[in-house]
Amino acid sequence: MLSCAKWVCVSLVVSFFMVCPAYGGPLPGAPNCPMFPANNVWNADISALPVDPNSNNYIANMAMTTGLHPDFGSFAGYGIPYNLVSSTQSKVSVDFATYGYPDQSDTGPYPIPPNPHYEGEVPANCDTINDPNRPDCHILVVDKDACILYELWSSSFTGGQWHAGSGAIWSLNSNALRTDGWTSGDAAGLPILPGLVRYDEVNAGLINHALRFTMVNTQKAHIYPARHHASSNTNPNVPPMGLRVRLKAGTNLSGLSPQALVIAHAMQKYGMILADNGSNWFVSGASDPNFNDNDLGTLKTQLHGSDFEVVDTSSLVNGSDTATATVNVGQGGTKFVDTVSGTSITTIPVNTTVVWNWVSGFHSTTSGSCTTSCTADNLWDSGQNGAPHTFMRVFNQVGTYHYFCSVHNVAMQGTVIVTPPSDYALAISNSPQTAFAGQNATFNGTLTTSNGYNNAVNLSCGAGHPATCTPAPLSLTPTAIGAAFTVTAGDNTVKDYTFNIQGTGTDSLQTSHAQSVTLHVVDFNLTAPSPAALAAGASTNPSTTPAAGFQVSVSGAFSGTVNLSCSGLPAGASCNFLPSAAVNFAGAGSQAVTVSISVAGNTAAGSYPVTISANTAGAPAAKTQPLTLQVVDFTQAAPSPTSVSMTQSSVSQPVTFQLTPIAGFNAQVTLSCSGVTGASCSWSPASPVAVSGGPVTVTLVVSTNNTAVGNNQSLTIQSSATVNGVILNHSQSLTLNVAAGGTATDLSISSLTLQPDPVEARGPLSISVTAHNAQTGAGATGVNVNLLFSQSVKVINATLPGACTVNSGVVTCAISDPFNTGQDANFIIQVIPGFRRNLLITATVGSASVNDSDMTNNVATATAHVRPKPLARRGLVPRIP
Repeated sequence: MLSCAKWVCVSLVVSFFMVCPAYGGPLPGAPNCPMFPANNVWNADISALPVDPNSNNYIANMAMTTGLHPDFGSFAGYGIPYNLVSSTQSKVSVDFATYGYPDQSDTGPYPIPPNPHYEGEVPANCDTINDPNRPDCHILVVDKDACILYELWSSSFTGGQWHAGSGAIWSLNSNALRTDGWTSGDAAGLPILPGLVRYDEVNAGLINHALRFTMVNTQKAHIYPARHHASSNTNPNVPPMGLRVRLKAGTNLSGLSPQALVIAHAMQKYGMILADNGSNWFVSGASDPNFNDNDLGTLKTQLHGSDFEVVDTSSLVNGSDTATATVNVGQGGTKFVDTVSGTSITTIPVNTTVVWNWVSGFHSTTSGSCTTSCTADNLWDSGQNGAPHTFMRVFNQVGTYHYFCSVHNVAMQGTVIVTPPSDYALAISNSPQTAFAGQNATFNGTLTTSNGYNNAVNLSCGAGHPATCTPAPLSLTPTAIGAAFTVTAGDNTVKDYTFNIQGTGTDSLQTSHAQSVTLHVVDFNLTAPSPAALAAGASTNPSTTPAAGFQVSVSGAFSGTVNLSCSGLPAGASCNFLPSAAVNFAGAGSQAVTVSISVAGNTAAGSYPVTISANTAGAPAAKTQPLTLQVVDFTQAAPSPTSVSMTQSSVSQPVTFQLTPIAGFNAQVTLSCSGVTGASCSWSPASPVAVSGGPVTVTLVVSTNNTAVGNNQSLTIQSSATVNGVILNHSQSLTLNVAAGGTATDLSISSLTLQPDPVEARGPLSISVTAHNAQTGAGATGVNVNLLFSQSVKVINATLPGACTVNSGVVTCAISDPFNTGQDANFIIQVIPGFRRNLLITATVGSASVNDSDMTNNVATATAHVRPKPLARRGLVPRIP
């Protein structure tokens, strides 16, 4: 089953097809006004209609080789412009008697705005009546509220009075034609506006109505829907006014540019109507600066008269409509009879078209009043005509209009009563509205009746509305005090949404109104702070961290203040925002902000997860970013062993202790020792020591130099670091037991060699260390050689000499007593190094029984270069640094 949905269709039995008209696109700014009803012939799809039998003869007389010419473009001086006015525009009288056709013009009045757009856009040329270059000076006006079209030809304003050659008024909701034989702004007696090419339609990619064109030579005849002609040529092969041509379906359109192609497709589907005398194949349009003249120019070069065919439109007629009243003339002999009331009184709302239809006799419809005789008032006069005949008039002003037949006078009278429109008003009280992304705003509206409108109105959201747009209720009936409704609107995408909230009445006219509203969808945000953690040293005094930076941004038409705050802080701490915790915006943008944290004294060391929050009035939720506050410290463990025995001048056995970071501590720790005169310390690794990530083992060797003899002497081992201006101090005690010692010796590390070097990770590495006693005198007893490593190593116990032991990563080798003058003691230790590139090995020698005359040679160091282990696959040899 073929269907055309809501369209009114004319069914034609020609190879079985249907012609389904579509609405011509409403004008921008007049969304409630159709370009005549859907079943008007201007809006008929004629692509499947048969070719007129006389098509070849017509085309042969229509300049076949002439290119199609768009008589419009980007220049305002071309084309036929139109004016949009509201119903509040004052109406003026127009004189047709001086220069034109008063007997074929609608008397008006006409709502001509100040400084209207003329055809040619040069009013001075139009106001000079005798100018040989004077254009047609059309003025087209659309009352966007009443949907009434006014068209004037040969317009001028002189002597404080508007003049025109002819004037015609149409209701855009009515299919009524002008009285047959009457002209209009076109020689064909047709409206001009519905046949214009408009940029808004071309830009949308669709023109869904016929176009208007002109020819030099036309016939002294007109065919439907034309009502007039302007020629003396009786050649039947010359085109008559109203002739409809169609661009042949097989025409090659590949050479057309985009704008021209839209126009060509309209010519194939809706065709063109011959509407006026003028240059051959000139197509009319309303100029617009957005037209591309080069693009339109491809119509001239690619399409010619021979590309068209004439369509047989004998089956096309306008359908019925609800905006036209019909009065039968001569019914019952000498009566005007309204087809609705059945009387001589016609009651209509303003802006309705009345068509008088002659059914018998010889009559006129002439405006005026009668008592004992009738007097015309010159508002309209059809002239005396016999049946069949029609005459139309649009009544655009409220009032009571009497008329009579000039043949029968008082014996044949009628009345047209024009009432204010039964209507309603749609109003929104609170636009614009602002909502955050993902949030909804509510528009408040009312529907208020006027002149008894009592039909339900369906509410909807127009084009361009946000993702959520829901009227509640969806339908309601206007009331005298205003029936209230709401529209909930929102979207996740930040932008300004300007759209119509629309009402469509369920009355026969589907009375429609729309109110434009704007929804500003806005949002705000803040970036992650950099750095992501701020550190303060644990202290008894208050301190402040360095600052982290971040951006606060807003998008859309945001105007207001974003307030910043912190949570999750330890007791007594606070955030400091610069330049302010209140960030002001008057439109989209971003601002840089810094934050530091003031920490109270005696705050426990630890990591505190802090949340930076940004919020603003009306926001559905705060925006947050994490920031870590690190109140940092480190610990210093007790030494191991806690006491050492030494002579007055000697080097101690190695002592180890750990420095452990707390809460992300990352700093250099300076080491020192004090409290025992003549005692000094050396450290491995050397001071200052980098402490971060995990515990660091420090090895301490104490040297005494004529230190007083005595047990239980307390040596203070002190560690110190500075974090953002805060000094952190820790200490532990090491007990020194100092003996007098025997005869002085000179112990030294005479040799420290490594094999191989470089060494592969997971080795083994062979360490050869030799101690030597160079001092003449008695032999030394209790002599130990110690090996210390800068990174963890694995000592190969299987090859460890029997005199050597391992404790806390330190290898201690005891030299057999006595260690005599000139004697050497050699030990070979094998270890497997870790993966760090460089392994520092420190060797020390010392005795707890004798003094050492020269302690500068008691320590030696060597560095092993560690490389990655080679890959197992052949040919892949790692690069050695």
